[in-house]
Amino acid sequence: MNIENLKPHQVKLLDKMWSIQTKEDLDTWMAGLNETDLNAVIVLRQLMIYEFIDVATSLMKSEDFVSVNKFLSKFKES
Repeated sequence: MNIENLKPHQVKLLDKMWSIQTKEDLDTWMAGLNETDLNAVIVLRQLMIYEFIDVATSLMKSEDFVSVNKFLSKFKES
């Protein structure tokens, strides 16, 4: 996973997030953050999710996307 253009403080927060082993520990750590750091962590977590999705989908073949789209179309609102 590669997230670029982070400020040093964001890197420290991200390193701390990586070091946490469980969701419960992450929730506890986040609960103790000030509002500025909490907002930064929320954004960093979203960036991690997006990066994970990018990596996962980059490995998919085009025919995989057809199958996924067919499946997702079942849940489309009319």
